[in-house]
Amino acid sequence: MTGGPTVGVRSTELPFLMTIDVHAGDEPWHVLAAAALLSSIVMPSTFMIPARMTRDRSMAAAIRRLPSMGHGVGCHGLLHELPEDYTSDPEPRQRRNLVEAKDTLEQVLERPVLCFRAPGCGVSAATFRALEYAGYRFDLSVCARRLPFFGSYPFSIGPLLAPLGPYNPNRLSPYRRGDLSILEIPTTALVVPFTSMVHVYAGLRFAKGLAKVLVRRARNRQQPLVYAGHPADFSATSEMIPRYRPLLSDFLPCRLGGIRARYWLQETDQSKVHRDNMEMIEAFRLLPSVRFTTVERYAASLA
Repeated sequence: MTGGPTVGVRSTELPFLMTIDVHAGDEPWHVLAAAALLSSIVMPSTFMIPARMTRDRSMAAAIRRLPSMGHGVGCHGLLHELPEDYTSDPEPRQRRNLVEAKDTLEQVLERPVLCFRAPGCGVSAATFRALEYAGYRFDLSVCARRLPFFGSYPFSIGPLLAPLGPYNPNRLSPYRRGDLSILEIPTTALVVPFTSMVHVYAGLRFAKGLAKVLVRRARNRQQPLVYAGHPADFSATSEMIPRYRPLLSDFLPCRLGGIRARYWLQETDQSKVHRDNMEMIEAFRLLPSVRFTTVERYAASLA
């Protein structure tokens, strides 16, 4: 029924959905190292995979192991690169990509793949109709209350107005409640999204402060926390990446990529990124009355 109530938390525990977005630079051992560590601290997570990465046999083998380690697997697009763009691709193309991505991952896993997060969290109304057509049941692409300037799609203001808690989207807008069967579970955000990129760009103190605010908001509103990390953040390394040197044009927002000058703020010491990531994970682990769960298990608890 159109305009139905927002789906909320039905437990005194705060559901915490740890999601891990896998990207082209990630190696199979990154994925397995992250999965093993998260399993060891009983933090079941959902790994979001660009489907064509499974063409690499080692990556396919790593992904196939995730369910046996207690984790879920979702789709993070077919390619996670252009020409795939869910903000502007026509609906027939989105249907083809989403069907192919789902089929590819299911062949690897030999089990259904039901959740999706768009590359860069960029979506359109056509995306949700295409997701429904392709047989997905859950989406995590909307970063409700995120300022568009801090993302890859700087002119998309819809997330600012989206519901904070899970909802069924409208056929004409991904940011309004409606009657689609897809359950949108927004990735937690407040100006910036609740991701590992916060400590990478703004430092550990800011990331911990933001986490406290978001945990309090989620408890008050009885809504889940949805966090996004990356596999490489869990792997210790002494690598130093070069500092990004922005051009004048990088300070102007572009439709795809946003304000590229923000990369200048990125932490270059990858050993510090790893240490900060592990400190954030430990802070999450110590939160009282929190239930770490996968996307599908959380959704099943609402039934």
